[in-house]
Amino acid sequence: MSIFELDLRLGEYDTQTNIKIPFEIKNKYSELIIHFSYNPDKSKDDVARRQVEDALRKYDQADFASAKRLAYDHLPIDKLITLSLSKNGKYLGAHHNKSNDQEITINNETASFGFWPVEAEPADWELQLNCHCIASKEVEANIRIEAIK
Repeated sequence: MSIFELDLRLGEYDTQTNIKIPFEIKNKYSELIIHFSYNPDKSKDDVARRQVEDALRKYDQADFASAKRLAYDHLPIDKLITLSLSKNGKYLGAHHNKSNDQEITINNETASFGFWPVEAEPADWELQLNCHCIASKEVEANIRIEAIK
């Protein structure tokens, strides 16, 4: 059964931020399944090109003209948004990968890679979207949490 769902629109202003998403579980369940997806997963728009140009000037010490010319060689840019989870303020882990379609399971015996097993019980829970790199004018994201009795 679905116990939480949220649609988000993210943009370049969200790069290198953490978005906290609190949710409450009111009943005990045997397992939680967190579905997280976002699109598009790559970008070659003006925002991405500008970020590549800035990085080339900062780290490669390219001048303005050569950075503009070289930027196209590095497009498209992969977006990177990862998800972390906590329960009653205690960190439970993070799923750091480049997949734009993720499924994380948590129960008292096992959990997806990067997370600690924990009871799916009444508590104050919090997801965090760790927006490492958006590099796009707009990204649509969806979080859906299912609970298994």
